[in-house]
Amino acid sequence: MANSYTREVIEDTVNNDGKHHQVFILLGSGAPEQIMPEKIKNEADSQAGVTPIHSDFLPVVVGVNRHAEFIKFVIWCATPHQFREPETQKEFAQTIGVCQDTLTDWKKHPQFATLVYQVMKQWMTERVPDVIGGLYLKTQGEKCSAKDVEMFLRLAGMEIKSDKKK
Repeated sequence: MANSYTREVIEDTVNNDGKHHQVFILLGSGAPEQIMPEKIKNEADSQAGVTPIHSDFLPVVVGVNRHAEFIKFVIWCATPHQFREPETQKEFAQTIGVCQDTLTDWKKHPQFATLVYQVMKQWMTERVPDVIGGLYLKTQGEKCSAKDVEMFLRLAGMEIKSDKKK
């Protein structure tokens, strides 16, 4: 039996450089857990000039009726509190058109914690250059501590030797 699945677009945007960008999930029977670009690229995408990127391919979530909203909730939960919009879970539920109880149920889904962790890890990975840049700027300022310099050098792969005796 052949696999049969379709795409549900979560987000459809045009980047600053004019390239079309879609984020979607796959639904249906036999949908693989992680979809690689070569498995779903079709003629319509090619003709439209859509170029899939790794982040476009989200895992298929089993046992959830509103897949797009579920993935949006995962992303919202993985976002640090000070950057969340809307700020509260109640407001978020209203934004995506579900009740708070649905969000509570989604938090109990077996894939939820793993997906939140994956999104959080990606969020942090994307910001590593900025953190290193901020640390570098701090090492150049007057309020720089020895610990700041040590951390920067460790990130650069330099071995730090201590004169302290244990």
